[in-house]
Amino acid sequence: MLTPELADPVYRRMKTGTVAIMRLDEDMAELLRDLPDSGPLFPYLRTVRAGDRATEFKQRCTGLGIKGVLLHSYHYAWAERAKTAGYPERYAQVNIGQNSNAVHRAYSRNAPVEMPALSEYEKQQKAIIGNHNAVEMFCRGQPLSKARCKLRA
Repeated sequence: MLTPELADPVYRRMKTGTVAIMRLDEDMAELLRDLPDSGPLFPYLRTVRAGDRATEFKQRCTGLGIKGVLLHSYHYAWAERAKTAGYPERYAQVNIGQNSNAVHRAYSRNAPVEMPALSEYEKQQKAIIGNHNAVEMFCRGQPLSKARCKLRA
């Protein structure tokens, strides 16, 4: 069961050793609530050597009639989706387990990028700056970087 304290799982990436906090949207949280309270998500895969997982995946795809998909395809698809959405590259790198900007950019190179109109982007930036100024005024002019002010709900 997904409890509030477990709603944003914290884990250490096996490949890079970095610690990551995975923020879950409501759709993913709902999906996870339907799973058993404990135990591995994919029990059988825990018994498969890391080097054999791609082969295992390919065998499953073949059995289901799925062609042209590799286990690594997920990395490319996720990176392209993140780039298209404008997701910050540093977050995307952590999510797919890459420390290398070059590798991440190679993963996302085929992503279509829809650029907002410059005027819309400027409006968004002004709104962000306006919110920052409002918070700063709420904190009685103290710079936010000093973290002395506490926002009240």
